[in-house]
Amino acid sequence: MFTVNQLDYKLAKDAWNAADHRSLFCSPSLLSDLGYHAKFFGGYKNDSLLIVWPLIYCCDSWGNTPALSYFFGPYWVDSDSFKAPYKIYRNNLELLNVMLPVVTKCSDHLSFSLIPEFPDLRPFQWWNYHTPDGPKFKIKLRYTARLRFPSPLSEENLIALLRADDKRKKLKKARKSSPLVPHWNHGDLGVDEYLDLYNKTLNRTGGSSSSLGNYTLEKMIRLTKTQDQDENSPKFHMIDLIDADKATTEGFQLLLVGKNAMYLIAQSVSRNAALCNGNVILTFEALKHANKNGLTVDFNGANSPNRADDKHAFGGDITSYYDMELINR
Repeated sequence: MFTVNQLDYKLAKDAWNAADHRSLFCSPSLLSDLGYHAKFFGGYKNDSLLIVWPLIYCCDSWGNTPALSYFFGPYWVDSDSFKAPYKIYRNNLELLNVMLPVVTKCSDHLSFSLIPEFPDLRPFQWWNYHTPDGPKFKIKLRYTARLRFPSPLSEENLIALLRADDKRKKLKKARKSSPLVPHWNHGDLGVDEYLDLYNKTLNRTGGSSSSLGNYTLEKMIRLTKTQDQDENSPKFHMIDLIDADKATTEGFQLLLVGKNAMYLIAQSVSRNAALCNGNVILTFEALKHANKNGLTVDFNGANSPNRADDKHAFGGDITSYYDMELINR
């Protein structure tokens, strides 16, 4: 028998801790730290919790995704359901058919993402198939880059992952002649100074900022200093880029680090640091940490040709995922 219930915070937290494949942004502890009001719906087969679907209240409605997040949406808790194809198909179909009427009632405009490991999109593709005027899911294929470290590599072999005529060459040049050095959680800049540096980088590189993005980034930066002490909860960390000659901060890399994964959330370097390949120094420092601790690195999006070329040049595998949006017809 398939049923759906709203989960309390503790049960949602225990489920997230138990799941093998889930977004760091679906952590109840992290959502609380970021100030979101969240709901968690659990999909059950008899007494077994199989799927958790988190929702947050943002921008005056339920059903949006957290700013600057990736893969925020439903995830499977029970990995045993992945062992046999008939179990994957049947449990996924039956359970989502029970969950979708409940979740879609929470919002007129539901948007979310499915992690790369999500087993089957067919329940979303066929939702309301026999109701032509009913809501349908718009499914958008997206790409990211992922780098896995099942066993530690020597630094020489880690450098060898980088594209020889691009990142590897730039890293060697920066290490030889640049005064820029990475420091973890150095914390010399104030929050406003980090934001100013980030927005200047966006303006220089043709990107755009938003008030919601800046507000969320500010929270994330503050959380590098004070956040949930639960060892299972993902944590924000900052790598500062220091000019050793001038004793100034010339850039930063903001990370979200969990027990098994690391997300590269935001990076910024000054104009002078960019000329000295400061971005490569920061990213490689993050890769070193992931390599040492056996973390899977997610570059958080590699969709445009330029961004994809940049991320895959660090050795990241081509990885697909899906953005989903409920369209009311």
